Amino acid sequence: MEECTEQGYVQRKLQVVYGEENVMITHLQCLFWKESLKPDDMRNLLNLIAVVGHLRTEHGSVLIHCCDGAGRSGVFCTLNNLIQRLRAEDEIDVFRTVKDLRDMRPQMVRSFDNYMTCY
Repeated sequence: MEECTEQGYVQRKLQVVYGEENVMITHLQCLFWKESLKPDDMRNLLNLIAVVGHLRTEHGSVLIHCCDGAGRSGVFCTLNNLIQRLRAEDEIDVFRTVKDLRDMRPQMVRSFDNYMTCY
C-alpha cells in the first residue's frame, strides 16, 4: 500500500490480488468533510471532484461511498453531475438532478444542509 496526503484528502494505492488477477486500486479518503456537516472548504470538494474525474478518465469505473451511502455521497454525485451537465448543456437544474439520483438511490442528499451544499 502506497499513501500520499494531498489537499484535503489521502490518496492510497492498493494492490488487490485474487487468484491470478492483480489489480491496482486508487482509494481517496476525504479529510475535510465531517459526517453530517457541510464541507470545510468547497474548493477542496471541487478539487476532489476534478481528481475523481481524472481517475475515471484514466481507469474507468469509480466507486463513491460514505458511511450511509447517501448523504455526502449524494452531494458528491449531485455536484459531479451538475458540473458535467453545465459543461455539456450550459445550464443546470439542482432539483431535477437530486430527484434523478433519488430515483436510483432513495435518500440521496439526505438533509437540507446537504441539499444547500449543492447550490
